[in-house]
Amino acid sequence: MTVLSALIVTSAARARAEGDGAYGRLDADVTLHASLGAGAVLATGESAAVARLGARWVESAGAWTAAEWRPNGGSALLSAGVALRPLFPALFLLDRSTGIDWVDLTVQSVGLELGVVWGPLGAGAGAALQVGASLEAPLVRWKGADGLYLALGVRWRGAHAQDVAAPHGGAREVIAWAALLVRRGIRSGLLRRR
Repeated sequence: MTVLSALIVTSAARARAEGDGAYGRLDADVTLHASLGAGAVLATGESAAVARLGARWVESAGAWTAAEWRPNGGSALLSAGVALRPLFPALFLLDRSTGIDWVDLTVQSVGLELGVVWGPLGAGAGAALQVGASLEAPLVRWKGADGLYLALGVRWRGAHAQDVAAPHGGAREVIAWAALLVRRGIRSGLLRRR
């Protein structure tokens, strides 16, 4: 991790000077994001409202927490986990950008996540594993990579089939979702620039 940090930090000045695909993402070491959207369970078509908060370090790894409400069943779920975005650091360090900002920002946002989901809240909540994938396409950028994005993703959830306390009685499900996401990069002081 230290080697990756050193490579990214020493490349930041060159990225700003040459415009090689960083799009201001290296000006901040932490990206905060919040999103609000909707999803649907693929097997049943049941709808859900989704809200999510998270933080990413150098646009490559981070943590998130989310809440989900299902109007039909009236259930609420909470989830939390970690996310990994391997394409941004890999493509940046290999100098593989198209030079088209919305293409680079979208492709390099592809991420994988692993987490735990708890629920239904208030009714003897249980837990289940959650695995997912997502991407973010820029809609409006106001500074560097900061702005408003369309986030799309899919999540698989499952618990042991006999775990009746798990969300939805341990039933496995896949939920696809879309959300409007606002992101803002900040300098946390964790990376020292020279």
